[in-house]
Amino acid sequence: MEDNLGWHPREEDSLTRLTKFSSAVDLKAILEEFSDLDLPEEFELLNNRASKAIYKLRNSIVHYRPAQHKIEMDTINWEKICRAMVGIVVDVYEAVFSGKSA
Repeated sequence: MEDNLGWHPREEDSLTRLTKFSSAVDLKAILEEFSDLDLPEEFELLNNRASKAIYKLRNSIVHYRPAQHKIEMDTINWEKICRAMVGIVVDVYEAVFSGKSA
């Protein structure tokens, strides 16, 4: 479809659907690093905010433009982010291969 129609799924929405399989601990770790807002207790809101933060970070890395760069890469606790992202990936793969539904 992408080649013929120029259509592709929205990446942020796809990410949000995948991170529904993640643990709240990993999602909270992401938000602690990128948001000054209080961490929501409701999982859906937590998931939505964390997936937006992940997507924003992804875009800032993939589309890096020093003059327009909004995220200070040196201030990010990369160990914390990488640990949380590994947890998310493990949770998603476990859910996919076990047939778990969100």
